[in-house]
Amino acid sequence: MTPYDDIEPETDRALDELLDAASDEAESETIERPPFAAVLGRARRLDPSLAAPEHRARPAARDRDDDAELVAALAPFVEAARAEAEADAIDRGRRSPPGLPRGGGPRLVRWTIVGGALAAAAAVLLLLGLLDVRDAQRAAQDRNDDQVMDQVEHERRVHEAETGGEQPEPLARAPRRRGTTTPGVPPATPDYVLPDHQAPLEELTPEEEPELEPTPEPEPVAEPTPAARRDRKREALRRLDEQAQSRLAAGDVAGAERAYRAIVRSGGHGALAELAYGDLFTLAHGRGDAKAQRELWQEYLRRFPRGRFADDARAGLCRRAAAAERTHCWERYLDDFPTGAYHRQAARALSRDEGPAPGEPAP
Repeated sequence: MTPYDDIEPETDRALDELLDAASDEAESETIERPPFAAVLGRARRLDPSLAAPEHRARPAARDRDDDAELVAALAPFVEAARAEAEADAIDRGRRSPPGLPRGGGPRLVRWTIVGGALAAAAAVLLLLGLLDVRDAQRAAQDRNDDQVMDQVEHERRVHEAETGGEQPEPLARAPRRRGTTTPGVPPATPDYVLPDHQAPLEELTPEEEPELEPTPEPEPVAEPTPAARRDRKREALRRLDEQAQSRLAAGDVAGAERAYRAIVRSGGHGALAELAYGDLFTLAHGRGDAKAQRELWQEYLRRFPRGRFADDARAGLCRRAAAAERTHCWERYLDDFPTGAYHRQAARALSRDEGPAPGEPAP
């Protein structure tokens, strides 16, 4: 689990809340529509021919007296309503009608604010995640540096012991106490005789002890910075590489392999670690150890899936795969390395497994 997995639910909740708020705000907005009278007045101004013709009272039918009386009774009211409507239309026509609401005003501002809030929240969460990752990397770097220094010191001691470096001085033999005898050897007879009376002892004057000056306390050593640790690690890996090369030149293949293994363990994903894998491939191939080669290829691909030796490692695993798995292995190789160094060999292997095409002779 990475530090990003720990903050992912919080990011989802924050984004959901902001999107819900933006959606509610957009749905609550109402579009202001102009009144029908304003639309009618604008149409009449644009095209005067659309003005309503004068309405006159419909002549009463000569053969329907009742209708004529009703029309005559309602005529004043109809004329008054018509006059009022026309006056209202003329008055609205003199004034400019309200324009249609612009969709890019408040809504654009709101969406800009929402987008800025989302970007700020994402930036804060990303910054927190990067800080956590950096702290974890620093802690892992410190542990790797300590392991590298211990490994270098151990390899130096082993190298000195193997090349005949300085040996510790032998312990001095303790003097034999008086009165002890060696088995099988008679005790020697002393050539002197002790006197009957002991001579008086002279008084010894004690010497004054010199005054010792106070020893100054050692100054505290500051802890190395991360940059200094990285430099120490690079220097330690470089010394290990030189040590491996010198042992290989001297014919000590086992010692060189141990040094390359130390570089692989402590080098992480660096260039020296990848080159150490290449030297280990060569040593395993030289002694004909197929099992060690296969294990080294698998270990290398787990750490460097797209490294400089990935093409060779994938092809080597496919060549040594079981018959039931070889076809699938070469297919995956062509998917990942369609123009790799072994793509022709992969194509030939797949054509043999699938059989000859129609019209082609069998191999």
